[in-house]
This record gives sequence, C-alpha cells and structure tokens, in this order.
Amino acid sequence: MKLSTPGHIQEHREAMQPTSCKNRIVVSMLVLVLVLAALDQTIVATALPTIAADLQGHGQLTWVFSTYLVASTAVIPLYGRLADAHGPRATLLFACLIFVAGSMLCGLSRDMSELLIARAVQGLGAGGLMTLTMLAIGDVVPPTRRGQFQGLLGSMYGLATLFGPPLGGWLTDQFSWRWAFLLNVPPGLIVLLVLAVLYRPAGRTRAGAVDYPGALLLAMALVTGLLATRARAEDGVHALLPIAAIGLLAAFVWLESKVANPILPLRLFRRSAFALSSVLSASTGLALFTAVVFVPLHLQYSAKLGSAQAGLHLLPLMLAITAASVVGGKRMGRRGTARALAIAGSMAMAGAYVGLALSTASTNREAMLLALGVLGLGIGLTIPVTTIACQRTAQSQDQGIATASAIMFRTVGGALGVSLLGALLAQGIQPPPGGFDSAEGFAAAFSAALQPLFWVSALVCSIAGVAALGMPQALFPSRTHERLQ
Repeated sequence: MKLSTPGHIQEHREAMQPTSCKNRIVVSMLVLVLVLAALDQTIVATALPTIAADLQGHGQLTWVFSTYLVASTAVIPLYGRLADAHGPRATLLFACLIFVAGSMLCGLSRDMSELLIARAVQGLGAGGLMTLTMLAIGDVVPPTRRGQFQGLLGSMYGLATLFGPPLGGWLTDQFSWRWAFLLNVPPGLIVLLVLAVLYRPAGRTRAGAVDYPGALLLAMALVTGLLATRARAEDGVHALLPIAAIGLLAAFVWLESKVANPILPLRLFRRSAFALSSVLSASTGLALFTAVVFVPLHLQYSAKLGSAQAGLHLLPLMLAITAASVVGGKRMGRRGTARALAIAGSMAMAGAYVGLALSTASTNREAMLLALGVLGLGIGLTIPVTTIACQRTAQSQDQGIATASAIMFRTVGGALGVSLLGALLAQGIQPPPGGFDSAEGFAAAFSAALQPLFWVSALVCSIAGVAALGMPQALFPSRTHERLQ
C-alpha cells in the first residue's frame, strides 16, 4: 500500500481544518462518542441499588462499576497500537461497534452474571473510544489548533463523567435502569454510520506487527493491580495479588525491551516530556475521580441530600473543567505556556484538596463548592497539556500508543487512587463496640475519615506540581514546527 509522505500528511491536515460542514460533523461525532464512553463510567452509580434489587445481585454490586473500568483500562494501549498498525479509522469504527453491542447487551441482561459480562464487552469498546477520539482529532485539525480541540474533548469528558450520576438517577426513576445503557444505542449507531462515510484520515507511517504478548501482559498487570486494591484481608489472596501485579509488570518491561514493535515503547519514557506528562496524567485522574466518587457520598451522608442533588453539587467542578480546558487548550499554541499551564493546574488541584479537607472538617458547603471550582480549573488546565505533550514527543508510527498512554495513565491513576483511598476510608470508619447508635453518628465518623483522603490527594497533586517544573516551556516552539524537537 502506498502511504503518504510526511509532507502530504501535513497538507492533508492543514486542509482538514474544522471550517467546512463535513469536518464540523466529524468533530461533533468524535465529541459525541467520547461523551457516551465517559458517561458510562459513572452513570450506573445512582442506579446500582435498583439494578441489584431487580437482578438479585447485591453481593456483586460494585462490580457493575469496576468491570467496566477494568476492561476499558486494560485495552487502552492495545487500541493505540492497533491504530498505529492498521490506521485509526478502522480501529475507531471497530471500537464503536463493540461499545454499541455491549450497551445493548447490558440493557437486555436478565441476571447479574449476564450484566457483568455485557459490561466487560462495553468496556472493551469504551477503552478504544476514549483513546481513538483523541487521536482522530490530530487528523482533523492542524497541529497549532490541536490544543484547542483536545481541550474541548477534555472538557466534554469531564462533563460526561460528572453528569453521569444525576442522569442515571433520573433515568432509573422515570423509566428503568436499563435505559442507562440502551441510551447509547441510537446515537452510537449514528456515529458509526457518519464516521464510516465522512472520516477519511491521512495516510501515515505504519508500525509493524502488533505485540500481542506484550498487550496481554500489560492487561494482566493492570487488571491484577486493580483487583489488588479491592482485595480484603479475609480473602486470603490479598498478599498475592500485589506480588503478582509487580511480577507481571516486570515481565512486561523485560519483554518490551526485547521485541521489535513493543505495545508500549520504552523509548518514549526516555523523553522527559512524555515521562513527566504520564505522572501528571495519573495525578489528574486521581484528582477527578476522587472528587466525583467521594464528594457526593459526603453530601449524601452529612447533608442528607439525594443522589441526584448530590451530583448537581459538582456543577462548579464541571463548569470549571469546561472553561479551563477550552482556555488552556487555546493557549497551547502560544510560546512558553505549556510548563506554566502544567504548574498552575497542579498547584490549583493541590490547593483545592486542601480546601476540601478544611471544608469537610467545618461542614462549610459554600467553601466546598469554591474548592470544587478551583479543582476544576486545575484539572481543565492540565488535561490538554498532558495529551498534547505525549503526542508531540512521539514519532509518527507511535502516535496512537502515545495518545493512548495519556488516557491510560489518567484512567489508571483514577482507578488505583479511588480504590486505595476507598480502602483508607473503610479503615478510618471504626464503629464503636455497640455499632453506630444513629445515622448522625455514622455521618460524623464518615466525615472524619474522609479528611485524610483529601490531604493525601493534596500531597499527590503537589508532587505532580514538582514534576511539572521539568516540562518543556513550550510544546509549539513555532507555528511551522510539526513535532517537538
């Protein structure tokens, strides 16, 4: 197959600016499918009690959420490499088809086992959508405008994640929990059809054969690591899972150093911008998911709010992520803003978690809302920086896996962070010998146990701020450069 030269690729990308009706539609479809994939990370949160009651699966309740997250995280690097080997269009359409099929199976599930299998299928598709939409933007817009549109995707990802709980609660109350899944089918089919017709990316240098053994080892390491954070001491395997995860990770690193076309090239980490962006991505994921998971719980227990009302209290976080992602993305094309945005975003996240810890102690809801707004600003500024930095430091044949890595580290940071902080929270809630004598007593214990989680999050974000000091000053040294030198 004859591939375009780098010059032809550049001309094609410059021509595909989102000014024509065709390219606006492509960008809209990419945003829509990313929103659907992100929405299903949290949309079941408020529907879980009803699902468990209908399907008689109270003992497997948390796995409805975890199965999706584990499956989507495990395949992110594989999709990135498949895009490098076979092109982003075919890979994106395949992921969209799997996601739509999984959503339909979820909505038609008759028992909890069927639902968990369907959620795994849905997650396998979602992992590709969350990765490949970011990559496809690079084919639709010119390099100097990618930051702006990566910011748009980042803000929509945050919006979808935060709107998930109230939307899931509303659908469950008004219709059925099944519509939390079936809602994806009509728009998913539309996206599949439109992208099949209109999305025609430029040719690019193709990577060699896909490293399937490396993909399997990495997936097993990620799944085992996530399971290790959820294991209980009485399970009898809690000590073996972390050891197994470390062993699998070591085997993966060894294999990647030997194969010709690794699933995650270790050479990428030799570039400081890529390595530091990975640290920032992980901290951003922790910052986002910690707030989304634990703040609504605090509001439900302490303020006695309903699930939908508690979800709406995340509005300042949601709006701030949107605004900061767009503004930060626009500034990405200017000289000298990358490092400044990374430092400002990390420090804003750290300061916000200090505010959340203090407001939780004083039960000051107004201060909590203010802290959530600051947190959203920090997350919104950081997301486009990390995504663009990973892309600009990679060669053409590594663009897919570089983009996937930013998403993977963000998701892994959020998943591991929430699981570890959840274990810390469970240890912190120590009931008295006779148990809690009232709901108020449990709420007080919950709030007290929640404060250390926010202090730990502030520390992690501060460490990320130190890492941001090593980021390059600019990701676009001039408007004519195609890649970070």
